[in-house]
Amino acid sequence: MLAGLLIAVWALVQGMVFRLRPPQKAFASMVAWYAPYVPAYVLLYLLTPPDLGFLAERLARAGHALGFLNGLALLILLFLTGVLFYYHADRSITVRLLIVLARAPQQRLSLDQLQTVCGVDVLMQDRLESMALNGFLVLRDGRYYLAPKGRLAGLGGIIARRVLRLKAL
Repeated sequence: MLAGLLIAVWALVQGMVFRLRPPQKAFASMVAWYAPYVPAYVLLYLLTPPDLGFLAERLARAGHALGFLNGLALLILLFLTGVLFYYHADRSITVRLLIVLARAPQQRLSLDQLQTVCGVDVLMQDRLESMALNGFLVLRDGRYYLAPKGRLAGLGGIIARRVLRLKAL
């Protein structure tokens, strides 16, 4: 319960940050605003009673260590869920197509019109700019080069695809 309340506050704060002054590096902003919530959780867990003063006794029966670890795991997983939600809304091709169609006159466009607005060239340029901004690529003389962070992410992708037995690229 405590982890859920803290994440709700974080989501509210992060939403205000994104509305008032959108960061250039979204993930860095989300981590920076989330980081204080971990020690806050630890402190609040130690200072509050197991039932938080309002939970039914049967919901507060877990041992102290187990309750702490469950809450900490929930705090981390809810944060990661928030990050995934942001990236899905920001980078999903499907969501982008649906938004373009929703804004179109009579909510319909031809394939040619869709390709003009969000075709491969547009999506590729947006993604490359984002990767350069976040330190995965470096643009020099009109060419993109992998930065060390990009090499590491690429290796991670190769390993993940092999482990998950996804089709090779």
